[in-house]
Amino acid sequence: MWQAIVIILLVCILLGLRRYLRNRRNLLIHQFLHNASQSHTNRLCICIDYTEPNYLSLIERTSNEYSRLKPLVLFNGPIWKAKSTSKKLPDDYELLWVEDSRTLTRLGIFYMPYYFVLDIDGRVVKEGKLFA
Repeated sequence: MWQAIVIILLVCILLGLRRYLRNRRNLLIHQFLHNASQSHTNRLCICIDYTEPNYLSLIERTSNEYSRLKPLVLFNGPIWKAKSTSKKLPDDYELLWVEDSRTLTRLGIFYMPYYFVLDIDGRVVKEGKLFA
C-alpha cells in the first residue's frame, strides 16, 4: 500500500518538475526574443547553423509551411556569414545573429537545424528538428 503512495508522489513530483522546466524555458525564450526583437506577434523561429549546407532552402521550406507567421531566423555562425545570409532573405524576415551556441543551449536548443513556433505571449506552441 505504501509503495503505491510513494509511486504516486514521485509521479506528481516529476510532472511538476517538467512543468516548471517548460515554463522556465518559455520565459527564457520570451526574454531573449523580447530583448532582441520588439515584435509581439506569433513568430516562427528557425535556428540555423552556418555549417548546414542547404540552410537557405530549409528556411524557405519551413517559412512556406508556416506562411501565416512572421519568420525570425536565429543564425549561429560568423558575423560575416550572418550579414551575407540576411541579404539573401526576403525583407520581411528578421535575422538575429547568435554569437555562440551556448545561448541556444540555454534556450533548450541542442541540435540544429531546429524550429519552434511562439504564440503572442512568447510560449512555445510547436517545435521540432528540421530535416533536409
